[in-house]
Amino acid sequence: MKDKDVYKILNNADTKIPQSLESVSNAEIDKLKENFLKSIERPKKTNRFFKYAIAALLALALMGFTKPGQIIYAQIVNFYEKMTNPIAEYSIESEIVDESITRINSEISHDGVKFQLADAMLDEKYLVVNMLFEVTGEELIEDFPEGSNLVAAGWYKLLVNGKNINYNSGTIKGTIVDDKTHQQYYGFDLKENLSEEDVLTLVVKNVSVFNFDEGMLVLEGKPYEEVKTVEIPGEWTIDFKISDSKEKLKTKFIEIEKEITKVNDYPVVIKNLRLNAFRATLNLDYENESGYLGQKIYFKATDEKGVEYNFINSTSANNKITFHYYGEEGKDLMKGEKLTFQGYQSLDVDDKGEELFTPFGEEFEVILK
Repeated sequence: MKDKDVYKILNNADTKIPQSLESVSNAEIDKLKENFLKSIERPKKTNRFFKYAIAALLALALMGFTKPGQIIYAQIVNFYEKMTNPIAEYSIESEIVDESITRINSEISHDGVKFQLADAMLDEKYLVVNMLFEVTGEELIEDFPEGSNLVAAGWYKLLVNGKNINYNSGTIKGTIVDDKTHQQYYGFDLKENLSEEDVLTLVVKNVSVFNFDEGMLVLEGKPYEEVKTVEIPGEWTIDFKISDSKEKLKTKFIEIEKEITKVNDYPVVIKNLRLNAFRATLNLDYENESGYLGQKIYFKATDEKGVEYNFINSTSANNKITFHYYGEEGKDLMKGEKLTFQGYQSLDVDDKGEELFTPFGEEFEVILK
């Protein structure tokens, strides 16, 4: 039998979760999930390859396509097909980034919650982590309505060699994996460089579990007090080491040093553009004591072919503001010769409450090659 036939048979298996699993216990399924999460290779491009890898492993592990085997496969696919590697997914060149990621796969469980640090990557002073939170204590959600449950940390703390490290919060993204599991992507914009010998400690504090379907009603005006929520105090702590991937990511640094406008008589200066396979960042200085420009701003870059790239404000501290661009379209950005930037600011809203953007500062060009 050819490999593609194996995939075809497995992918056509019944992936609906049966009401009763008489042949397979939940403990066996949970163990399989855990083992696959620790051992399976992350997808380099799309979830399709991840699903095929699972199918191939299960074909060997189950020694045939029995009904229990199909049930286990259905459970695993439903759990994993929603998962991605967000560090690579949100990058400019995912294949290069995937090869630069540090696989950690370390976990800690207590008080009914499992916290796993799956992967991390360091791009100079920007650390990103891919985490999973899973409800393991059924008693935490026994009174919840049926539906997905979101597990979220109250806040994070990062230590280096046992000491607190200063950072600004960067990009935060989350994905519901299943009714007990939540995947989170978090960025730390560090204020100091790390070495390969440094031991980092990621501390998760005060986890909350709330019903996702109920939580959505908050957007429709339902009082927060009526949302099914469980607060779990405590700390979940994982140690790890990581090396800088700046060179692997093919980083390019372009000095600009251009004043584009003044706000409240203080100059706004574009400092530089930094490009690599993971992200593109436009960095500016605003010499006001507060370091706050007072309005929502983004920069639109246009290449010589007319393709536009939006750089969105991600971090701001100590008079320095960073605008990030993420996305696969950035491959073309990396290959271009010139970018023309124009800033835009939001000072008002229209009748529908949507923001109205007007030009901010002078247009400027950046030569990439």
